[in-house]
Amino acid sequence: MNHDPLSDRLREWALPPPAFDPAFAARVQTRLHAGPSTGWSGAFRLTAAACVLLGVGMGVAGGLRAPAGHSNEQLAAAYARSIDPLLMTADARGGHAHP
Repeated sequence: MNHDPLSDRLREWALPPPAFDPAFAARVQTRLHAGPSTGWSGAFRLTAAACVLLGVGMGVAGGLRAPAGHSNEQLAAAYARSIDPLLMTADARGGHAHP
């Protein structure tokens, strides 16, 4: 039988149980009743809100500019012209297509 040293070591490995802290529950309750903490949380919320508003603004601006570009019909017509079999055949023979 093939013995894998890692498997043997993992089988022997045991974590000690966490130390019991009788004051843990009291500290948690104190922090919960103290209210929200100060510091980075306010700045983070302000920055996150600014990023969301900037993203929404950019999306609206891009959406308003979209009609000024190519419409779906123009893109479809250009695509249809690009796959015209007569033009493809003429290009393959090195000649010109005659309508």
